[in-house]
Amino acid sequence: MGQTRTSLLALQKVLTDSPQAFDQLLAKRKVVNTKISELANTAHNGWDLMFMHLTSKFQAQKQTFDANAKKTLKEVMDPQLGKLVAGLESWRKDMVLQARAAATDFQAGVGALSTQLATAKSETATLRKTVEKKKARLLVSAKYKTKVKGYLEAIDAIDALCTSQTSTMAKAKAMTFDETWVNKYYSVRLDMTVEDIKGNATMDVTGIMKTYLQNQTQADTYVRTLRDEYKGMAGQLASMKAWSAEADDMEAEGDASGEGKSAPVKPEAAKPDPKPGVNKIVIKMGSTEVGTAVKGEYDRATKLLTIPVVVWKGKTAPLEYLQKKLTLSGSYENAAEGKFANDMKLDKLAGDMKKATFKGA
Repeated sequence: MGQTRTSLLALQKVLTDSPQAFDQLLAKRKVVNTKISELANTAHNGWDLMFMHLTSKFQAQKQTFDANAKKTLKEVMDPQLGKLVAGLESWRKDMVLQARAAATDFQAGVGALSTQLATAKSETATLRKTVEKKKARLLVSAKYKTKVKGYLEAIDAIDALCTSQTSTMAKAKAMTFDETWVNKYYSVRLDMTVEDIKGNATMDVTGIMKTYLQNQTQADTYVRTLRDEYKGMAGQLASMKAWSAEADDMEAEGDASGEGKSAPVKPEAAKPDPKPGVNKIVIKMGSTEVGTAVKGEYDRATKLLTIPVVVWKGKTAPLEYLQKKLTLSGSYENAAEGKFANDMKLDKLAGDMKKATFKGA
């Protein structure tokens, strides 16, 4: 089995396994975070039970709650109150453990998926290097001429995926989950007052957990974004499977006249390519960068630049750029043709607004 097929099979595994791994991480996080919320509400009921117990106790003693408000927990302690304190302390400890487990599981899951992403980047780079090395011969092959262009487009799409995933992964890894709220609101102290117990019994559980829950929601948003980007790679996965089935024969044909040697160039081949490839494309509106792309194809006759995968920047919907003047720059695939730079309009969008066609003036 040749290097190309080895890389393709490794890449297929990443594209197939990663969405499942993200789903498993989301499911695991849901269980833990649901448990934390349940414990917080249960512990809140613990404060409420302590408050009601003391209220009944003072009434039985023909005293008012306010008259005892400044007394400490130690001063009013009794066997029943002691059991309630022990229960609340147990729930607090469980919340701390669950909160730490949620943070650990998230970082471990993201870390493992970062390793998968590194594999995808490495194997994609290997495939690109292999194809570029043999492209001159494959592009004149009747059998592989059309196929190799499709395979290169698949590589471009996976490259774009890796760029987007790297950015989102960095944000996910930077997340922290503060658990101090657990000890702040659920710790029982012997020097706390009866008035403190009343205050804790009436506190807003949702309010004290607000920041923690917002962070957890953001973490889940990152995980879903990463998962859904992989799920959008179904077409590229199909290309990888088709390619791997003929990879060894294709590699052998690319080596037909010696690995790394270019096909003989006829004099007319020196003429400008009517549909040259353009690499490392940057899209700007004025001085603001609004998108990038690994590769596109420019049709000199129609003045159309077709890009299979655009990575749009920011939160602005690319639909807002339709028929707007944009500046596109990059380098022609054939280095002899130099740089590509044109003022163009975004003419069409397809493929979840990632595939774009730009029309020159």
